[in-house]
Amino acid sequence: MKFTVYSKEGCSFCKKAEQMLDIAKVDYVVYKLDDHFTKEGFISEFGNSSFPRITVDGKLIGGCLDTFRFLEEKNLV
Repeated sequence: MKFTVYSKEGCSFCKKAEQMLDIAKVDYVVYKLDDHFTKEGFISEFGNSSFPRITVDGKLIGGCLDTFRFLEEKNLV
């Protein structure tokens, strides 16, 4: 499984999501707002969503809590 985290500076939920992925020992990449994508690109991809947005193998999981639930269901945390 390959996780992608769409994040922004100063986002505490983004950091929590990354910590969960570290604990689960899964591969992930982090893309940061303004460094790797624009706000317009984010809205185009995810609608008017909050940060973080996390995908696995290209499929949207959701935010921080959704990711925790996903990892729990897969017995990774």
